[in-house]
This record gives sequence, structure tokens and C-alpha cells, in this order.
Amino acid sequence: IACRNLSKNLGRGKFSTVKECIKKDDQNKTYAAKFIKKRYVKHALNELRILELSRKHPYLIALHEVYDLLLEVIFILE
Repeated sequence: IACRNLSKNLGRGKFSTVKECIKKDDQNKTYAAKFIKKRYVKHALNELRILELSRKHPYLIALHEVYDLLLEVIFILE
């Protein structure tokens, strides 16, 4: 994962946990890393479709990267 620090929890929901992500290559930029367990992959795919459809909208969060790991999917969000 392209994050240097994932220690600060930003929130937790029914399907995911969100942590602060400081990028390794740009330490001045902070993102949110959303961890979604694989058993909720249907919800993750729905959210991914919505984020991709709205990626150019100026008032919605932007999706930067997606990591598909063995036990979870991680969205890196602005």
C-alpha cells in the first residue's frame, strides 16, 4: 500500500473502517484509506461504481487508488 502511516482511525461503519493515510511519496498530502472486508465485496463493488461515476464531480470525494488484497479491499480516497 502506498501509505506510510495508517494508525489514526477516522471512522467505523457496518461494512468498513476508515483510517488516515499519509502517502509515502508525498508526506504533505493526507488521504483516507477505507478498509472493506471481502465478505462485503458486493457493497464495495456498488460503492466503487458510484465513486467512478462521480469522479469528476467537484463536491464529492475522489477515489485515487484501489487495492484488492486477500482479506479486504482498500479504497484510497481524498
